[in-house]
Amino acid sequence: MRYLSLESMSKLATSMTTRDAVRKHQDTVLKALQSERDVSVRMRAIDLLYAMCDHTNAKTIVEELMSYLQKADYGIRETLVLKIAILAEKFALDYAWYVDIILNLIRYAGDYVSEEVWYRVIQIVINRQEVQGYAAKTCFEALQAPACHENMIKVGGYIMGEFGNLIAGDPQSGPMVQFQLLHSKFHLCSATTRALLLSVYIKFVNLFPEIKPHIQQVLQSDHQARNPDQELQQRSIEYLKLSNIASTDTLATVLEEMPPFPEKESSLLSKLYQTAPWTAKLHLDKAAAPAKPVELTVSGTVTPSVANGPSPQKPQTTPTTSLIDTTPAPVAAAQPPPPPTDPNTASLLVDVFATPSLQPAPHPLSLSSLL
Repeated sequence: MRYLSLESMSKLATSMTTRDAVRKHQDTVLKALQSERDVSVRMRAIDLLYAMCDHTNAKTIVEELMSYLQKADYGIRETLVLKIAILAEKFALDYAWYVDIILNLIRYAGDYVSEEVWYRVIQIVINRQEVQGYAAKTCFEALQAPACHENMIKVGGYIMGEFGNLIAGDPQSGPMVQFQLLHSKFHLCSATTRALLLSVYIKFVNLFPEIKPHIQQVLQSDHQARNPDQELQQRSIEYLKLSNIASTDTLATVLEEMPPFPEKESSLLSKLYQTAPWTAKLHLDKAAAPAKPVELTVSGTVTPSVANGPSPQKPQTTPTTSLIDTTPAPVAAAQPPPPPTDPNTASLLVDVFATPSLQPAPHPLSLSSLL
């Protein structure tokens, strides 16, 4: 019964007429998420929170989902990570908060953070100048942990390679400190991540010319120049040659900051549709409702959403009688007035939670009595 109730409320949460009534039960749903033993009921509670989330309660819901993520069943963590990332991006009023949420996702469930998630945060940071310094500082602090997930090294290395100069003025995060911090993680990573770090090192040659000899020493070491991995060997040799023969102006041109990414919608919804089609459909149904909050695009601009409501009817003109045809024009039938709508939308929830009986129930069941 609790499962069906939460599932029905998830669908009601996508409707403008019942959304406010469903939102009144937010605290009860959060309590069920933390205390319910049945994993299927907890999944429906997550779906309901995802469906009822908007700009007024996004911070509370995202933080509660983050708290639950640390003890969630392993089978649902990937889907939960995707939902948190989508909500954090969709309803973020502060990009610093969004960066913190994504980095915490990597801390708590790094194995379940897909490439689409950390690709997305890099795109948004590159396209938003006001958050670049904060992102570089936050990633630098995150990498100081004794044990870092490899996705954290990827995100931190990429962002520091682009914007490490914004925090280099602090002696505690100077150029050499940044390089040594990243290189201390180098031998613990896969070949793909090491290839990314080599690209970060050559970026440091352009950002911090004073540490160029230290980086060249790493690039020309036997471990890199004779690496059995062809990609790592090729990058080491090419980057070393570039740092030796290229002038300062050439390096500045070749290794300049990444340009802003073209404006496009997030690919996280497509990823969520692959893992949880029913939940993704909830999001699409909610997106089609009118009065949708503004969304953040990859370019960082705020894109107003257009309500996908019914198209307005064209005004009907009174038909006239033809001068040739003597048949009078048909008269449009009078339309009956629409039935009055019940302002109490909570009655819809009563139908969902009421138990069928031959005799009328004295009181409708409430959500708190079911969860």
